Amino acid sequence: MVVDLTEEIIMGWYYTYGASRKSLSDEILREFNWETPTGKSENLRHCFRGNVLWTLNRTVKRASGTETVWIGCHLLSRGTGDGWGYKPMDESMGPFYYTCPKSYLDASTCNDSSAPKWRADCLEVQTQRLARLRARRLRRAGAPV
Repeated sequence: MVVDLTEEIIMGWYYTYGASRKSLSDEILREFNWETPTGKSENLRHCFRGNVLWTLNRTVKRASGTETVWIGCHLLSRGTGDGWGYKPMDESMGPFYYTCPKSYLDASTCNDSSAPKWRADCLEVQTQRLARLRARRLRRAGAPV
């Protein structure tokens, strides 16, 4: 029996031995760019918010001509050994992460499962955060809140 120690899987997390944060994120982004006789996918944009890699992707099904723009959320973590890992999610899973860029939320056309509610929740969380930041700045400037 041969044991492959180059990748370790822990409860939905995928760790690659020797991977850097950059090499891992490059690998994740490459996975979004593919084409087959039945469809194609491409990564439109990506960004980091801390150790969350946000992606905006487009998938086209050739038979129906259906095009969907959707948001990916990949949590990144340094492993206990030598390497980085990630936990892949997308907006249809309603991840409990709300730092997705507003431009991605506006561009998404995904209506699967919890996606529309999650996008609305993201906007609400971001609106509340901006209100708290504005109030803090006003307090610092000595203006009444």
